[in-house]
Amino acid sequence: MARTMAGLIADLAGWRAVYASSTLASFAMATLAWMLLPNDQRRERPHSYHAAVASLAILSADEPRVPHPFGHRLSCSLPSACSGAASRYP
Repeated sequence: MARTMAGLIADLAGWRAVYASSTLASFAMATLAWMLLPNDQRRERPHSYHAAVASLAILSADEPRVPHPFGHRLSCSLPSACSGAASRYP
């Protein structure tokens, strides 16, 4: 559908109009999202990056069906802690 619309706009108004209409549509969608979505009402402090990375080990242990980035389980919970794990996978 996008290629059809882009082709139609390009035939009618030129290739620059495709980018201009895309910019306007993106701006309109961002404005609508900003106006219609509720504000974030969280009172707690957001978690740190290290807490998020540590939660991946817990997720891996609790949810065995979650796909693993290397296609199989590693012998340790964090790939950076495995000796040579990153060098085996390009």
